[in-house]
Amino acid sequence: MDSIRKISMFPLLRFLSSEDHGMPTGYDHLVIIGNGAVKNGWEPVLKTLREHGWRSSEFQSPLFKKPTQFNAAHCLSIISFVFRMLRNAFFKDPSRIDFLSVIQEINEFKEELCKNFKEAEKEKSISLRSDLAEIIKKIGINNSSLNTGYITLNWDELLWSRCEEFPNLIQLHGRVGLPYSLIFPTELSIDENIIEVLQKKKVYDISSEQHRMLGKNNIYSELSRNHYWALNWFENVKKLFIWGVNFNEYDCELNSILFVMKNVSLNEIYVLDTQCSNRVDFLSKIMNFDITKFKCIQVNDL
Repeated sequence: MDSIRKISMFPLLRFLSSEDHGMPTGYDHLVIIGNGAVKNGWEPVLKTLREHGWRSSEFQSPLFKKPTQFNAAHCLSIISFVFRMLRNAFFKDPSRIDFLSVIQEINEFKEELCKNFKEAEKEKSISLRSDLAEIIKKIGINNSSLNTGYITLNWDELLWSRCEEFPNLIQLHGRVGLPYSLIFPTELSIDENIIEVLQKKKVYDISSEQHRMLGKNNIYSELSRNHYWALNWFENVKKLFIWGVNFNEYDCELNSILFVMKNVSLNEIYVLDTQCSNRVDFLSKIMNFDITKFKCIQVNDL
């Protein structure tokens, strides 16, 4: 690592910097990492869904009794929907404190989820499927700390804990070290920023304790910073690598960035996925890029 540069740290973002270089606007190479790149990546989620023991009637359906890897994201999106629905209802009528018990239970679920992820990382029951540096090396790219950035969509801290290997990193959906930072499937960080603005303007007459229960617990500015700099990194990259991302209706935060990004320097997009052709078809449309810029790579072939 360049001895001149130090690592500037934020709760959900870090990067190599120096006195001559502030926050980087982007890198030649950018690697996007989804849950498909993690071995047993859904296990902490499934464990939490199975063991939480929901008290609220909203979560008594068979879907929550026997969750699977194929419907776990749907379960999380329902949890998010219920949270936002009750939060908005409470904002409209703060006398309805009965809504807060369900909201508090969802917050407890998030705490348990983060605890299970931390235990899985400690026990090494979840891990990156392959050595990331080796994958990039085999593709023929120089994995220099100075020209490569990483954006992970995962909540785990498998990359965050390896600061020397991955110094330039954005945890786009939050991380388990900060339970209130988690962005659930179908959620957008902008929604949380709006809540913060309205609270500062005293639009909602609620207590600070209630605000902490209903929001992201003073992490709003970090979520906004995440989104802003992720967009900058996307718009300045020359070679983009996408590993293990489904690109379905649950990936709202990432899809929103890809839809609005404008990049004239992006030459190649490598998609590392067992269903590569399906991902390429979707990406070429949402990014409005010619399909010839995409290169399909089967991870198993590496």
